[in-house]
Amino acid sequence: MVGGKQMSVDIFLIDWGAPEGPPRTTHSRSPSGGPYFVANEWNEIQSAERRTSLSVQLVGTVLLIKVFGFENWAVSDPDINSTITPECLYRPANFTLQFAVAILVYVFVYVIQWLLLSVVYERYIKDGIQEFVDVCSLANISVFILTLENFGYYIHGRSAHGFADTDMQTIMNQLRREEEDLVGHRGLLPASDHQTFQMYIPSQLRSYYHRLMPPPPMTKPLPTAVSTALRLKLTGSSSADFDRSVVAYHNMNKFLAAFLEHALRDLDYEVRDKLFAEALLDIEFSDVPGKAVFYIDNGHSFDKVLFYGNEFTLFSMDLMVFCFFQVITGNFLLAAIVTALIAKALMVIRHIGGRKNLAKKTLIDERFLI
Repeated sequence: MVGGKQMSVDIFLIDWGAPEGPPRTTHSRSPSGGPYFVANEWNEIQSAERRTSLSVQLVGTVLLIKVFGFENWAVSDPDINSTITPECLYRPANFTLQFAVAILVYVFVYVIQWLLLSVVYERYIKDGIQEFVDVCSLANISVFILTLENFGYYIHGRSAHGFADTDMQTIMNQLRREEEDLVGHRGLLPASDHQTFQMYIPSQLRSYYHRLMPPPPMTKPLPTAVSTALRLKLTGSSSADFDRSVVAYHNMNKFLAAFLEHALRDLDYEVRDKLFAEALLDIEFSDVPGKAVFYIDNGHSFDKVLFYGNEFTLFSMDLMVFCFFQVITGNFLLAAIVTALIAKALMVIRHIGGRKNLAKKTLIDERFLI
């Protein structure tokens, strides 16, 4: 199940504005507001963002079938009529034709909706996935995602201005300077705007990652700026647990930042486009042992760990559920209601599981995830 895999990915938010040096106290090493902000944005788009709207899909399908009379196409009659004529008044609906009508109308509504949203809405009005990448740049936060042992995605959010914790006027001035091309580009490479990548990582990096991340029994959320006494009262955890979490976050942040800045002697990476065979077969060839490879993508590859990037799978499931209950009940409206309830239940489960995984893997207190 797509949602089950998505609820177990390794994800870490690299704070480029974190102060240098080892942590002295929990207060001196608490992260800036950037990780909390980006974590909430990620938590919001995990399951809420889809390529199409299920509500529009089901309402449009029922409207065409019930109101516009497409259900009358299923009557056992050689002619196709959207209204029941006196001759066809007592002719029963054909089971096979009902099933075919359900599929045809559902797919028709989906194709129209997908074209409108992809060609018009996302291009000229709002692209939620690209907006998340922009948020990362504003917050000076990069996102490091590992979906498999040696494969994952990287979103380069390091600010071209070097900092993000500032007032609104400074942010607006930064954006204006960026529009006028007076600062560096946002891309990982100099003079580049490529911010999203698929990445193959060597086993050494994965080993370091596991070593720096606290084991499950010790993994605790990062402390907040409230007093230690209040935190201990709310969580029932010891001060040592918080200190270990803070040190773990600092070490992981420092390690990944050094890796991305080519500052590690034994671990490095190169950035390149996928070969034709790699793009065609959706595989990666790496001929450099111990070296990671960052593949420039189309800006959306990381959405495969979100509901957004699994639209066809979700659409197929919704269609099968709709057709199944239509066959069982013989009622298009009831089938649409049940489909909506099941999709909503799966969305809630995905949201809760993804929220817990996000808090666990990023070491951010779950109470700060809206």
